[in-house]
Amino acid sequence: MNILVTGAKGQLGCCIKDLVDEKGNGHPDHDSSENNYYIFTDYEELDITKEEKVRKFVRENYINVIVNCAAYTNVERAQSDRDTAFSVNAIGTMNLALAAAEVGAVLIHVSTDYVFKGQRNTPVPPIPVGNDVVNYPDADRDECFYGYSKNIGEGLIQETRNCKYIIIRTAWLYSEYGKNFVKTMMDRAKEDKNTKVVYDQTGSPTYAPELAELIFHIIEDNTHETRYLSKTGVYNFANKGVASWYDIARAVFVFFNSNGLVSPCRSSEYPSEVIRPAYSVLDTEKTEKEFDYHIPYWQDSLMTCLYNLSE
Repeated sequence: MNILVTGAKGQLGCCIKDLVDEKGNGHPDHDSSENNYYIFTDYEELDITKEEKVRKFVRENYINVIVNCAAYTNVERAQSDRDTAFSVNAIGTMNLALAAAEVGAVLIHVSTDYVFKGQRNTPVPPIPVGNDVVNYPDADRDECFYGYSKNIGEGLIQETRNCKYIIIRTAWLYSEYGKNFVKTMMDRAKEDKNTKVVYDQTGSPTYAPELAELIFHIIEDNTHETRYLSKTGVYNFANKGVASWYDIARAVFVFFNSNGLVSPCRSSEYPSEVIRPAYSVLDTEKTEKEFDYHIPYWQDSLMTCLYNLSE
């Protein structure tokens, strides 16, 4: 199979590329029946907001699977740069869905917990959302345009005729790559800086290499018995357990034996145009069952990341 990975320079794209480089295409340990060829693109190689270019690229490269890691993820900037955010997160996603449907490819699309407002107190199930779904808490255009644009992107995939899709919602992504909360806290811990971190936003942190492992598993462990690529639907992926941003920061400071003090505070102490989900713990039971995949607890995954960063 030929697999297109968009957003290849982002955290998740880099982690998928690491797996491909490490394990090889069609690695025998993953029961692959054929050698798979991965094509990694970022904005420079493939602008997903250009429909004809996307469809031409997918046709000419005989793509069988599209993994969409491309997204406009600057939550704060999306409030003012709405045209760009919508173009990438909604229109770009639709273009990939149309291209996939045209050639019969499977679209694996990475979405976010921000498609919900966070007005719950129990783990969020993988219920489809979009324009045609009512009576369920979904993102509001003015409260969080990033979440709104990702929400619309999900809906457009589901409305694309003949599109075979696997939507994976994730949350609080971090890794050894790029800029993320864990790396910011690591820098402050090493500098022994006192830090105030919100404790009234609760969710499920996600270690990007483990999400990459799931996606690689879905593609590579696709024998006649499993047929993971045929399991169309909406799924959640985040590490097990529940944490606040304060919990994560505190764990980072303890790991590095920092003399800095981490103090809990309310999110209201950091005024923002964006209303972030107060509770967005993701229910991952369906993902583990359908793909026969074990998801580690967030504390264990965080320690792995911090150990790698400290090397």
